[in-house]
Amino acid sequence: MTDPKTRKPRTKRSRALSWEGNELRLQLALEATGDGMWDWDLRTGAAYLSPSYYALTGYRPEDVTPGFEFFRQTVHPDDWPGVLAIMESHLADQSRESTIEYRMLTATGAIRWIRGRGKVMERDADGTPLRMVGHITDISQQKKLEEALHVTEARYRMVLEDQTEFIARCLTDGTITYANEVYCRLIGKPAEEIIGYRWQPVAHPDDLPMIEARLAELTPANPVVTIENRIIDSQGEEIWVQFVNHAFFDAAGGIAEIQVVGRDITLRKGIEARKDALLEENSRLARELIDLQDKERAHLARELHDELSQQLVAIRAHAAAIRHRAASGDTRLLADAEAIEASASQIYAASHRLMERLHPQLLDNVDFKGALRVLLLDAWLEEHFDIRTTLRLAGNLNAISNEVLVHLFRVTQGCLNNVALHARASRVRVFLGERLVAGQRVLRLVIRDDGVGMDPAAAQGGLGLRVMRERVGKLVGSLTVESQPGAGTRIAVEVRVPPAPRG
Repeated sequence: MTDPKTRKPRTKRSRALSWEGNELRLQLALEATGDGMWDWDLRTGAAYLSPSYYALTGYRPEDVTPGFEFFRQTVHPDDWPGVLAIMESHLADQSRESTIEYRMLTATGAIRWIRGRGKVMERDADGTPLRMVGHITDISQQKKLEEALHVTEARYRMVLEDQTEFIARCLTDGTITYANEVYCRLIGKPAEEIIGYRWQPVAHPDDLPMIEARLAELTPANPVVTIENRIIDSQGEEIWVQFVNHAFFDAAGGIAEIQVVGRDITLRKGIEARKDALLEENSRLARELIDLQDKERAHLARELHDELSQQLVAIRAHAAAIRHRAASGDTRLLADAEAIEASASQIYAASHRLMERLHPQLLDNVDFKGALRVLLLDAWLEEHFDIRTTLRLAGNLNAISNEVLVHLFRVTQGCLNNVALHARASRVRVFLGERLVAGQRVLRLVIRDDGVGMDPAAAQGGLGLRVMRERVGKLVGSLTVESQPGAGTRIAVEVRVPPAPRG
């Protein structure tokens, strides 16, 4: 090998100077970082320690003899076996270099964490190591941070493991990266059989499309999605779980990981199912009750007509005959006959009003407009002459089924009763009309008053409004209430019915 400047072969002296220069530069660089450099002559056992090395140990150069024993003196006894094993392995040429972390005992008794790196630089022809050099770095601060991190992680894991909720983390494809003990018990498998596998097989197959669609909603602007779905537990049972899915995103905005916290809501779902079943049963019973009421009303109306009205007609006829025969001169007999006739007429009129309220005969004749007018202009206005009432009807309202007629008639009747009892209104308006929506007839009933109004939320539990809703529900329609205290009330009913002319 030649010297690049003189083009002459390098001598051993020039190579030594070159090596010493490199070593000096390395030492200066290490001194600048605070690392300590060492150079160990394995033939004599003597060692060179840099000033920074002494500074890290706390010893003065004049107080110690650098070498193997001094090095052993500075290593914590508990760490020495591991340190020695790594050194011997490298000296036996079983590794390219030795890297060790150990606790250093300083001159004051303080402990520093040290990372040491060393390498055999010279070996003889038999491979025996002759010289080894290296450096040490103080990593005490790093170890403190690692220890704090371990403590924090341990506490975090303790929190996760102590939770009663199911906690897991997974990738976007469903691969599980962490699962707490509660989650493992739920699935019935140890963590090692869960981590690395996907969660999808645990979910109920019918719920998977919904779950995947909801998870697709996760974005940096919407990082949390709550999903309620069924899973199959370790016993093969189907249970309901509410999962709160929190996505964590990388710098590019993609999902790096999803944290899942779940809780068993099977009991709640069961209660909700029973509540829904009870509500449906109540609705069914209410509809049946309405049907029974309507049938009973019609039956009572017929009974009144067939029994009471006939008897009243007979009384009136007898009273008229008595009056006719008494016309010859018996004034007392004439007065009695007139009194009987007047009472019978009043009872007859009252029974007919009762029959009309129970089941208007006009409905049997499919004269719905007429029935509403009689209800409003006769019965209603007779009793509530102080409330200005208007009725507007539009469309061919007679060409609908009797069931629809009866229910709309009763809803109107119920609304007017509420106005009379609660509204303190001076005006009420009733509108009933029809329109075509996508080829289907839609009947619209609107009752509006200018009374004291109400809180619609508080009124929902009223019996009268519930019965009206059930009637509209039987017609597969909708009923809405718009009202404010002091601003009157508006009730609107919409019912879709197919054309059903009656012959």
